[in-house]
Amino acid sequence: MVGWREVAAEFAGTALLLLLAVSAIVAGFAAGSPIVGAVPDEYLRRLMTGVLIPAAAAGIVYSPLGRISGGHLNPAVTTGFWVLGKLTSGSALKYAAAQVAGATTGALGALLVWGHAAVSVRVGATVPRLGGAAAALGAETLMTFLLLTLIFTFVDHPRLMPFTAASAALLVAVLMLAEAPVSGTSLNPARSFGPALVGATWTGLWVYVVAPTLGALAAALLHRRRRGTVACGKLLHDNAYRCRFLNCAYTPPRDRVQRLRRHHYSWREQPKMKAIAVYPGKADSAHLTDVPRPAVTDVPGGHGVLVRVLRVGLDGTDKEINAGEYGTAPAGEDILITGHESLGVVEEVGPAVSEVRPGDLVVARVRRAGGSLYDLIDTPDMTTDEAYFEHGISRVHGFLREYYAEEPRYLIPVPAALRHVAVLLEPTSVAEKGILQAYDIQRRLKVWHPRRAAVLGAGTIGLLATMILRNRGLEVTTFGLEQAPYLNSELVEAIGASYVSTRQTSPAQVAAQGGAFDLVFEATGYSPIVFDAMCGLLAKNGVLILSSVTGGMRRSEVPSDAINLDFVLGNKVMFGTVNASREHFEEGVRDLAVAEARTPGWLSRLLTHPIPGLDRYDDALAALGEPGAIKVYVEVSPDNV
Repeated sequence: MVGWREVAAEFAGTALLLLLAVSAIVAGFAAGSPIVGAVPDEYLRRLMTGVLIPAAAAGIVYSPLGRISGGHLNPAVTTGFWVLGKLTSGSALKYAAAQVAGATTGALGALLVWGHAAVSVRVGATVPRLGGAAAALGAETLMTFLLLTLIFTFVDHPRLMPFTAASAALLVAVLMLAEAPVSGTSLNPARSFGPALVGATWTGLWVYVVAPTLGALAAALLHRRRRGTVACGKLLHDNAYRCRFLNCAYTPPRDRVQRLRRHHYSWREQPKMKAIAVYPGKADSAHLTDVPRPAVTDVPGGHGVLVRVLRVGLDGTDKEINAGEYGTAPAGEDILITGHESLGVVEEVGPAVSEVRPGDLVVARVRRAGGSLYDLIDTPDMTTDEAYFEHGISRVHGFLREYYAEEPRYLIPVPAALRHVAVLLEPTSVAEKGILQAYDIQRRLKVWHPRRAAVLGAGTIGLLATMILRNRGLEVTTFGLEQAPYLNSELVEAIGASYVSTRQTSPAQVAAQGGAFDLVFEATGYSPIVFDAMCGLLAKNGVLILSSVTGGMRRSEVPSDAINLDFVLGNKVMFGTVNASREHFEEGVRDLAVAEARTPGWLSRLLTHPIPGLDRYDDALAALGEPGAIKVYVEVSPDNV
């Protein structure tokens, strides 16, 4: 909860805001003011005031006062953060009292400084104007709702959060220009109460208490419904200043530990768990370590789900991260817990969770929301942010640990009948996204009934893509490097697809003999094959899906004119796909269930290399390169699968 240091800063910030606000009103509208004589146009003076007052508020938020207290300066803002679980009721009352006292002090200071000039403008008091109290009530409610919605949205995203105060100031400036003739544009019960008390102007004061409160409640409840909570209770979180708001997502873990110590809990007393972590950028740094065990209360607002990890699948990404090729640790930490393909069981849920319950099997989505438009609509797999959040890869810990705590919106329930193969859901979702988006894109044709599909690559993603396309009734030819028979070719043929070794026959030869393909799914990890696929492999109106991540510097000479001509005259499409959103995971559950029903045991044959226990992670990495390896996975809780 907030301390007296934060309360004092909130008092001082609000007092300063009112002193500056009333001074701006005196300068712009008091009888005898030089500015009134120099700028006779009232609209221009309102424009000046509408810029100065919000700018002053933003300046206070960015000042040390705002960085200490969070820069609410407004009981409506505090009410909103209280509804979202960032303050206790006691802390919210302290802040509201400090704001009212600060506003009164600031208004009194302005009266002492400006004397009769301040009296002539009622010490900046707000009263209903055009349309009376009803119009003012509606306008103040709507404007406060817009202001709080903007604040919550910006605070919730790391890249937007530094611009919260500036954006709020710009919004208020625009609102003041448009709405001031109706209510005077308060949006702040303290800002109206202080001048009303000092200037003895009580007309319509209730409007400026009720309306901002209603607007704040509406904005907070809507945000809670959409997001559950908000990342922090400050308009500007700065790790150089302590944050006493509840469950702050921006406070680095070490700061959390220091706060626990100040509350007489030692680091040794915190439950520990095992995890596999790397030092990002350092080759061969994977190691077993002890880290704090999460709790369901780590997710604020009662929306936490504590999950015990059962299995974690590995792929080339994990190997490349351990090689130091990429990977980013969470803010304030040196290590990154790896692993992004998970299966777990719910151990405990918070009081606000209804989507899952203890005992449910779940798979976690990999991407987490950032600050782009696509993150805001819950499709972080389509983010335009350069700095994205991805479990076990970028800025968020992965699942090679015994437990994790998560919000239910990032968890995909899995039926018990798929327990033994559900660790395949994450790679399945990647293939699902590419195929579903191909069908979406092909709506451009009005009528599209694909018959033949080619899958380039017979690894995990290629086999799962083959399965998905067969489930949809397509004739599928899967191309792999190795000659048949071997496990991968047998798996392809077991579900009614054809396997072709590219050592013996090229994809172009197959297309020349049997006809071009309506859909081509590339999953080889070998970029030159993309250009082979573009030349003669794809039928007219066809679609080529690229799913491989190739980070090298390989170069190829390609017939660019022929490719361009073929794509233009053939109305062909090529697109890339990465990661997956919730709908793709859910479609993956359905396809896994269909595959298990049609060909029992087929999915289990993909799980070639089980590694028992986190302490044998080196064996898991080594197994990724072994002949015959399709899916390597760690049994984190081997006795429970």
